[in-house]
Amino acid sequence: MNWQGIVGHEGQKRGMERILKKGRLGQAYLFTGPSGVGKKRFAKTLCASLLCLKQGRTPELGPCGDCESCALCERDSHPDLLTVSKPEEKSEFPVKLMNEFRLLFYLKPMVSSRKVALLDDADFLNQESANSFLKTLEEPPPGMVLFLIGERTEKQLQTVLSRCQQIPFSPLSPTEMDRVIDDEVLKKPEWKWAKWASVGSIGSAKAMANSPFWAIMERVLRLLGRQSKIDATLADDLVKLAESAGDTGAFQRPLILDFLRALSRIVSHLMVPNHSGDPGEYSHQPFVNDLKHSFSRNKILRLLETLGNSGEQVERFIPLALGMAWLAEEIHQIAEA
Repeated sequence: MNWQGIVGHEGQKRGMERILKKGRLGQAYLFTGPSGVGKKRFAKTLCASLLCLKQGRTPELGPCGDCESCALCERDSHPDLLTVSKPEEKSEFPVKLMNEFRLLFYLKPMVSSRKVALLDDADFLNQESANSFLKTLEEPPPGMVLFLIGERTEKQLQTVLSRCQQIPFSPLSPTEMDRVIDDEVLKKPEWKWAKWASVGSIGSAKAMANSPFWAIMERVLRLLGRQSKIDATLADDLVKLAESAGDTGAFQRPLILDFLRALSRIVSHLMVPNHSGDPGEYSHQPFVNDLKHSFSRNKILRLLETLGNSGEQVERFIPLALGMAWLAEEIHQIAEA
């Protein structure tokens, strides 16, 4: 676990390095930005630096990688690195889980000279769980540092925002994404498309390139362009797409959201005049170009609204099978209109 393995985010690295050199480490930090761009990896590497036995109380930006503490961090088994995330089956952070997490803060460090805490899924803190956490945010135990990870600043409660130093993370560039990915995926024809559609999220791009994502995308586009017949299996195929990401909703829902966003980008780029961006190879597909001529502006807006509503359903944890059945029916109706 080291900084060499983190691509991009040079400004964030330099900023944290200045903070550590000046001995001005804060008590709580909130990392925000798109999913899959490396926020959590950045935070975990920073936690390893703070816990490193060779760094002491004035750590540098980078763990030594050799001490007992670094070995434990590498195995995700360090007793002084406290981590918590929203349970997959829950739509919000349970206050009971937060209370249990907070109790661990006040135990003495077992290996390192301090404790650090990493709270993922900060977007899902509700008022009750956030209130439970506020006292610790204001006055954590001596030497303790808290890291919260979320996607959007506007999803954070003001009471949490006001107690954290905010560090935004940006999407990766296409060149940076190529540096992260392995050669096998890099050679796939879907990779160029995935880079464009993922908008700088390496996590999303990998999921797109390693699933039936593009086959189903092409099917939907052909259906909308009336170049394929309507059938009753589209909903099942959308569910199978979700299941290809993993066994739980924690993996399935993000892939479906990526699918909806990518389809929205295609529709916006190819059908709305003067829309900027490079749609990649799909802009040259005849069945996509035909959509420009077969869709009215009202039909475009209806499709974009449908995709937005479907995304909201997924984020509200409506059962995927039910949500995909609704989406498939709406797509069929729009195609027939």
